[in-house]
Amino acid sequence: MLFGATPRDAQPWAPLLAIFGETESFKTRYADADESSVLNFFTLDPDNPSSIRNCIRNARANSLSLRHYISSELWLDLNTLYLAAEEWTPELFTSPGVFAFFAVLKDCFYRIAGIRQSTTPRDLAYDFMQLGIMLERAECVARMLDVKYHFLLPRLEDASADRSICCNGRPCCAAPRRSRRIASATATRFESRT
Repeated sequence: MLFGATPRDAQPWAPLLAIFGETESFKTRYADADESSVLNFFTLDPDNPSSIRNCIRNARANSLSLRHYISSELWLDLNTLYLAAEEWTPELFTSPGVFAFFAVLKDCFYRIAGIRQSTTPRDLAYDFMQLGIMLERAECVARMLDVKYHFLLPRLEDASADRSICCNGRPCCAAPRRSRRIASATATRFESRT
C-alpha cells in the first residue's frame, strides 16, 4: 500500500505512522520519517509504548502474573522472545537485514499465536482475548483505508479525467450506477459459470 503509488504531500514512510496514529508521538523524537527512524520507532524505541520491543515486554510481564493460567509452552516461547528482544540493536536492520529480521519475528509471533490458540482454556478470558483481537483488527483496517484514501489517492485536480468525481470532490451520481452495473455483470458471469 505504501509504495504502490507515490504518496501525496508526504514522505514515503508517513502513511505507516498515520495508520497506527503515531505521527505526533513520532515527531516529538525524530526529525524525518525515513526508513531508519520509522523502523527504530516501531521496533526498538524504548520511549514508544507501542514499539514491538515494548509490546513483548508488556506481554511477558502480563504473562508472568498469569503463569498459573497459561501453558508452559506459551511461557517458554514468550520468555525466549523477550530475552532475544532485549538484545536487539539497530544493526539488525543491516545484518541480517530488514526482511530477514521481520521474517524470523513473524515466525515467532505465529508460533506464539498458535500455542495460545491451542492451549488456552475456552472460557471468559479466552472470549475477551478474541474480542480484543477482532476490535484491534477492525481499527487497523479502518485506519489503513483512511490513510490510503488521504495519502495515496490523487488530488481532485489530478483526477480531472475521472468522470466519477464531481467538482466538489465527492463521487457523482454516475459512480454508484457504474458500480451497480459492474457488480451486476460480475454476478451474472459467476451465475453462468455455476
